Amino acid sequence: MEEQIAKIAQIKNFISPICQIKANLYLIGCNRVNLDFKYNQVLVHVGGGTQKLEDYMYRNENQMKSTLIDYMVRSGRDLPWVVEQLKLGNKINQKENFQKTLEMQLKSGLLSQLAESVLLKDTETMKSEYN
Repeated sequence: MEEQIAKIAQIKNFISPICQIKANLYLIGCNRVNLDFKYNQVLVHVGGGTQKLEDYMYRNENQMKSTLIDYMVRSGRDLPWVVEQLKLGNKINQKENFQKTLEMQLKSGLLSQLAESVLLKDTETMKSEYN
């Protein structure tokens, strides 16, 4: 199943992190989900049914990237730290002076210019560490 997940992520150019937590439980982006390998496909348990992994990633990628960036900004920490907290099921607390920091970043344009590149860079770093 691991090879199939990596292949799907590469083909779909999915940059959010995908990490195994325990058997069949994975962190995909910011969501903890159960995966199964049936009918030669990776399936995500969603609600009362299942969905193909590639469809799940396509439908949720923008929301997941936005949420991960929000967690990094709120906590003042990098992506590997945020992912580790999510894997452990920990709540990500807001950094002191969050509102002031966010306003300064928005005014400077820093948040909008760097958020995507930071997420991509940290994801690549995590892939090399976990593989």
